[in-house]
Amino acid sequence: MSPAIIALIILGIVVFFYVTEWLPIAVTTVLGCLALVWLQVAKFSVAFSGFAADTLWLVIGMVMVGAALFETGLANEMGRSIIKFIGASEKKIILIVYPLAMLMSAFLNNTSTTATFTPIIQAISAKSNGLVSSKKLLMPLAFAATTGGMLTLVGSTPPVIVHGLMISLKLPTFGFFEWGYVGLPVCVALILYTMTIGQTLAKKMWKNEIEEEAKAQIDVVIEHVERPKNKMWLAGGVLAFCILGFILQPQFETNKSFSFTLGTVAITGAMLTVVLRTMSIKRLYELTDWNTFFVLGGAIGFAAGLDKSGAGKLIADTAIYYVGDQSPFVIFATFCLVGVLLTQMMSNTATTAMMAPIGIFVANGMGFSPLPLLMGLATVCAAAYMTPVGTPPNTIVLGPGNYKFTDYMKMGGIFQVVSFIIIILVVPMIWPL
Repeated sequence: MSPAIIALIILGIVVFFYVTEWLPIAVTTVLGCLALVWLQVAKFSVAFSGFAADTLWLVIGMVMVGAALFETGLANEMGRSIIKFIGASEKKIILIVYPLAMLMSAFLNNTSTTATFTPIIQAISAKSNGLVSSKKLLMPLAFAATTGGMLTLVGSTPPVIVHGLMISLKLPTFGFFEWGYVGLPVCVALILYTMTIGQTLAKKMWKNEIEEEAKAQIDVVIEHVERPKNKMWLAGGVLAFCILGFILQPQFETNKSFSFTLGTVAITGAMLTVVLRTMSIKRLYELTDWNTFFVLGGAIGFAAGLDKSGAGKLIADTAIYYVGDQSPFVIFATFCLVGVLLTQMMSNTATTAMMAPIGIFVANGMGFSPLPLLMGLATVCAAAYMTPVGTPPNTIVLGPGNYKFTDYMKMGGIFQVVSFIIIILVVPMIWPL
């Protein structure tokens, strides 16, 4: 049996345990990595490469910085200020905070944006006297950050991968803001979806949890603890350092004499929270969501193993083979469909890097432009809403929102279909097949 087939069998078993949650998601993810190693599908260094990935340390670093915002009271102050400005209204948060998160994701990074806003949403909820539910708002926040990353070239990884491939093959590239032709309609659709179907669905899915959360906020008298202002300012300074680092990082990415990664910035910020005595190392460990650490690290490594095994390419090649004699639009839609399905379990980076060359080969063979296939692939891979491992933002809110795997399938599944339809309709209108 080929490594690709074995990898697909392991993937099927992992998905089964994800959906049933007979085992914790983190345990299932790590066991999936171990299965790849024991069955000789991938080496240990590949299957567990996720624990050395920059994305993992970006997420964990910002989770730790967020913990410092809570510990020093700064997150509560920010939440109180936002409530004072817009009121304790979920609809106003959706209309004001989510677009802000989208805008930040467009120029920074959807992962760091989600990690920054998560403690703020939690603080707003805690200060709302039961009027705002973090359970209802955190998952859409991750979706908003993910979707905002589709507005520009640098908002998420898939557009950057496609851009680099187009340059290497001397193809005409998409402009920096050209991605927004597709991303902006998806962003508008997400806001409308969250305001309508999303809110109704959330109330039905999490009725008991939302009621318990509201009751806890009303019944529990929070003792006012006077925290040292200097620690609050120091935590704010660390957050500002991280945001500045995220802004400047792309400028140094190609600098041979001095460069750094987003993960480097985030984990430096995390260490600064201890060095500057905003919180103790013991407290930092206690407040860090280690479930996120193992889910994300395992998911990245598992995706790398699938990629190395050839499982993803086997699926893509098979799908394209069966629609090879269809119209260009059917081929385009199928190509995008394979991309959106693969990226739910593989990283969007691996899926894009694997399928982009296939798209160029198919387009050239069929005699139409590769541009719509590349734009469609990059945008559907950037927009993964159906699983907690589809994108890092989804993983970040998994613990704080106390979500289940099936919650993402229900809440994200409907909008996944909506975004997919928008993408396959808009792309050919701008870049004809």
